[in-house]
Amino acid sequence: MNINEKILKFKNFILSKVGIAIIALLCGICGTIVAETIIKNNHQKKENDLFNFEKIILDWHNSSLNFFDKIRDDVNKTFYQSSQLNNDASTEVIVDKKDKFYKYELTFSGYQKEDIVVEIKNNILAFYGKKSDKKENQKEQSYINKSFGYSFYVPSPYNNQNPKILREDQKITVIFELNK
Repeated sequence: MNINEKILKFKNFILSKVGIAIIALLCGICGTIVAETIIKNNHQKKENDLFNFEKIILDWHNSSLNFFDKIRDDVNKTFYQSSQLNNDASTEVIVDKKDKFYKYELTFSGYQKEDIVVEIKNNILAFYGKKSDKKENQKEQSYINKSFGYSFYVPSPYNNQNPKILREDQKITVIFELNK
């Protein structure tokens, strides 16, 4: 690897989110060390001068907090926007245990009932689904993958060999009856 490649690699790292976070952390550490040194050196001055200096340090501290708050808000905004890509898909499982049966009810939106797999193996009930959407507009195209998975242990007194599986448009119900 020649020197130009090394420089390019270092530049890409510095411009990455991790690089920016490390730089911000180092600035915070250096600022804290400088502030502590100045406070120690000025401790001998009059109380009034020290109070003004503390105000300056507090103002600097608050402005640095605003800087880090802005970085945090930008990162949260980025992750929030990416999570909103999948906001049209949601799933929930309700487990209902009665004396004579166990009922698992998966409700979902954003999926077709054919996209969802129900698997029963070794007393484990599993629901999982995966779907990919391709969205295109004039400027860009994107792929959105949606997936989920749930698994539950079915107690052995219940018949896990032949459960009732009811598939509806937005709901799948699996009922395990008590062994007779």
